[in-house]
Amino acid sequence: MGLALGLCLSSAAEEFSLAPYSPSTFVPSARMAATPATPPVSLSLQRAKQLWEAYQAYEASYSPELATIYADEATVQIQHQRGNGPSLTEIIPAGQYQQSIRQLMSVAKSSGDCSLYENVRFVEKGSWVIVQATRVDGRGGYRVPHWLTILPDSTSPLGGHVVAEVAVIQEAQ
Repeated sequence: MGLALGLCLSSAAEEFSLAPYSPSTFVPSARMAATPATPPVSLSLQRAKQLWEAYQAYEASYSPELATIYADEATVQIQHQRGNGPSLTEIIPAGQYQQSIRQLMSVAKSSGDCSLYENVRFVEKGSWVIVQATRVDGRGGYRVPHWLTILPDSTSPLGGHVVAEVAVIQEAQ
């Protein structure tokens, strides 16, 4: 959505590599041979995926409840790209951003503003989980990077909180 939320990474352009799971590191017993080997999923990763699903559901339904997934101390960074011109980076305090979400969801809905996500990856960094995705604008069709940092929290009904986000918005010149 044009209401992109933000997370600060040390470098928004930082690339992460995920080593593929290799079944050759696991030798199944005869009883398990018929069952494909899958890597264990950590509790942090499970909670982050649960929160990512809620994020997408709230966004797709234009629910002001989207604001509740952000930690009160979250960092929101929005990078505005203007064609070949210079980009502008805006850092918005979490409380202000949460208020904007609550106020602007109806505007986003009436204008048909929507986002889809492709190439979603979850990267565990200690107790944090970084969600990396390509955001596809539903109206303009442009594709831009999008990052969320999630701190899993067993006391949260959604499994955690977004503590940081970096969103890129492609603006017309």
